[in-house]
Amino acid sequence: GGEENLYWQPADGSRPAERLSVSSEQHRASAWSPDGRTLAFVANDVVDPNSRDIIALTPGANGKPTPLFATRFDENYPDFSPDGKWIAFASNESGRAEVYVAPYPGPGPKVPVSAEGGHSPAWTSSGRELLYLQPLGTGGAGPYKMMSVPITLGATFSAGRPRPLFETPLGLQANVRGYDLSADGTRFLMVQPQPRPPIRPTQVMLVQNWFEELRRRVPTN
Repeated sequence: GGEENLYWQPADGSRPAERLSVSSEQHRASAWSPDGRTLAFVANDVVDPNSRDIIALTPGANGKPTPLFATRFDENYPDFSPDGKWIAFASNESGRAEVYVAPYPGPGPKVPVSAEGGHSPAWTSSGRELLYLQPLGTGGAGPYKMMSVPITLGATFSAGRPRPLFETPLGLQANVRGYDLSADGTRFLMVQPQPRPPIRPTQVMLVQNWFEELRRRVPTN
């Protein structure tokens, strides 16, 4: 329809795609809740197209998207905790993107997790560790450090001190996470830019008398 909205379809192709959202703004799917019922996605703000909001949608229920985090700041990269009681996301309300965790579905305050900038949080399957990317370039650009934070979940949430795991050039940042973690938490799957060899020219085209053609096509008077 011209807009990047949300659709879903059985992976085996047994049914055609079904549209989940209808909007003139861009929608990007980010994370399913552990029970598989609710999808958190990132949407361009209707009032301010330069701002992103985090929206929840439960297909097959009332079908009405519900804002989770919608302010004048950028909120993006949502990810549910394995127990479904918390949601990690990034916000730039401090002046740069940082990672926060808030109770889901709320209410309750958000707790800062990153210390020196961060986005793209991902929970490990145990829920005892939260990963995120810390930009090393100017303006939040790459390369990045993959950071790990020990987490304690329960009636309350607490986060330990972030520690670096490795550096990565990681590409494809589009308000939803550009990497994922294996189920056992031992491997990463990520999109990374690769150098392209220069293309050697195979021919040279010489155009003669092009001033005459220019005068004929674009007369001066």
